Amino acid sequence: MTLTNPNPVVIPPTPEQTFPHLWLSDIVVSAHSTSEGMIYIKTLPYNQTNQTIGSHDHQVILQTHELWRAVNAVPEVAQAMGAIFQAIEPLRTWLNGGTPSVIAPEPEEEVITDEPIEE
Repeated sequence: MTLTNPNPVVIPPTPEQTFPHLWLSDIVVSAHSTSEGMIYIKTLPYNQTNQTIGSHDHQVILQTHELWRAVNAVPEVAQAMGAIFQAIEPLRTWLNGGTPSVIAPEPEEEVITDEPIEE
């Protein structure tokens, strides 16, 4: 059933927008035990050039209740979990008003070869 609106709403047309990137809106990791856990990631359309986050109408959600299986099966998920573990103490230091220590990047491995360099 519809009602007549005494004050009709007029929405002006908006220009077309392109969002070639994704914005990580929500990331939740919950590990209740060493065998149970979940991960939830919500992304929104994003345009890095003009720093515009798109509508929630176009959100994409990735979720699994098999966190540890994902950690064991997907190397990037395992690496992300490791990064979270490594971030805990520096974050705690920062939250307490300190300055976290900076971890120097590992030096690149030098490759030595006897072959001449072609120009």
